[in-house]
Amino acid sequence: MILAVFITVGWHVSSTRRDILSAPPSYLRVGETYIYNGEPRRGNATHIEVYGTWKGLPVTEISANAFRDFKRLVSVTLPSTITVINDRAFQGCESLVSITIPNSVHTIGNRAFQDCTALEEIILPNALTRIDGWTFMNCVLLTEIIIPQNVSDIGIQAFANCIAIAFVTLRFDGVVRITANTFEGCDSLEEFLVPANVLSDYYTAPAELNWKSFADEWMIFPL
Repeated sequence: MILAVFITVGWHVSSTRRDILSAPPSYLRVGETYIYNGEPRRGNATHIEVYGTWKGLPVTEISANAFRDFKRLVSVTLPSTITVINDRAFQGCESLVSITIPNSVHTIGNRAFQDCTALEEIILPNALTRIDGWTFMNCVLLTEIIIPQNVSDIGIQAFANCIAIAFVTLRFDGVVRITANTFEGCDSLEEFLVPANVLSDYYTAPAELNWKSFADEWMIFPL
């Protein structure tokens, strides 16, 4: 039986980071790791740096809804111990401009960054294997996205209404599966860049991979 308890702790903030959480966040212990829980919700923090360890154990996940609707949050730094960012973790962080996602992260949940309308750039970690549904929906300032080489599947409306995205790079050595509306509402989208050795595969991909409309518009080019 796994014992799970909440522990209230302090937070890390540099001398120039004066606008912090209105109360200490919490960590949930599960087995031999901790999950950063981010309570209380809707905090007034503008800059947050998450601890990599607590009580001698690694912090490996950001919990679901941890920073949801933190309206004033501008930047976040995550430690290299983090492997999972759960559903809706940063949804509605409308002032979030930058976040450092370590290469250790292999899972980013549904709607994790939905409605982050100030986010101008995000570098996805190499360990990532899938982009879930609605993950970056309504991130209206993103202009370019590079999908790492291990991502073979991008979920429903993952980039829907990202109206400024012009270029998408897909590094997977094969045809990435998307849905019919993964890029719905991306009105500035000009081209996809894919490995040269699989370029022809995109133009002949089966219907269930949903590349026909882009192939018909000759929007897919070699890296």
